[in-house]
Amino acid sequence: MLKKSEVKIQMEIENFDYLPGELVKGEVVIHGGSVEQFIEHVDLRLMMNVDLAKGNIVKEMVSIQLESGSHLHANEQKVYHFSYLLPTNIPISGGSIHYYFESIVSMEDGFEKVAESMVIQPYEPIYYVFKALRKLGFFERESIGTVDRFGQSFVFFPTEQFVGLLKVAKFRFAFEQEDGIRVWLEIDGELWHEFFLDKTVVDQEEVLATTIQKKIEEVITHPDEFNQSIDYENIPFLNPTLPGLIGGLCRENIGQV
Repeated sequence: MLKKSEVKIQMEIENFDYLPGELVKGEVVIHGGSVEQFIEHVDLRLMMNVDLAKGNIVKEMVSIQLESGSHLHANEQKVYHFSYLLPTNIPISGGSIHYYFESIVSMEDGFEKVAESMVIQPYEPIYYVFKALRKLGFFERESIGTVDRFGQSFVFFPTEQFVGLLKVAKFRFAFEQEDGIRVWLEIDGELWHEFFLDKTVVDQEEVLATTIQKKIEEVITHPDEFNQSIDYENIPFLNPTLPGLIGGLCRENIGQV
C-alpha cells in the first residue's frame, strides 16, 4: 500500500443514481506528498457485487486505464477525468445486486484503492410496472432483481386480491425500441405467459394496472392454456446481447449462474 501520509487518492462520481444507458462522469484526484514519485498506472473499474444462492460473486464489468506512466512531483495534484456509458442491458440495483467504481493507483512503493458506490435504477417504464404491481397488492421480495443465466428476474408476492390464487409471480422484461415493453410472466413455476405492453398503456397508471391484472387473471383462470413452460434458451429476444433485455449483460459477465 502507498504511504498514506505521502500521497492521497480521492475519487468522485457526479451522481449516485443512474439509469441503464446513461453516461457516468467522475474524476480521480492524486495529491502528491513531500517527495516526487513515479505513477506506474491508474486504473478505473466498474464492479458488480452479486449475492447468489451459491455464494457472493464480485465481477469486473469494465476496466479503463487513466494513466500509464508519469511523474508526480512533490505537492503536485493530478486530476484524471473519466466517463463511461452504461450498457442498456445492465442489471438494475437492488436486493442481491450492488455496484461500485474502484480506482487503483500503482506507484513504485505500492498501490492504493478507493471506491465509490452507485445505484442503477430501473427505466421509468419498469418503475411504472412495479408501481402497478404494488397497486394490485403485490410486494417485492427482499432480493428483487435476482440474476440467473438468462438475465434478471423480479419476484413478487400477493397480499390482497390474488392471495390464495397464486403464491409467487416472476417477471422478466425487455424493451422493444420505443414501442413498449415485452413481458415474460411465470406463476408458481407452473404457468407461463408472454405479452406486450404498449407505451400508451405503460404511460397510464390505471390502464397499466388494469392490463396487468387482466393478464394475471387470464393465466390463473385458464391454466390449461398457459402450462407450456417458456424455453428461454431458444427465444431470440432473450439473446443477452440484445440491448433491451433487462439484466442480459449478466450472462456474459457472470456466466452460467
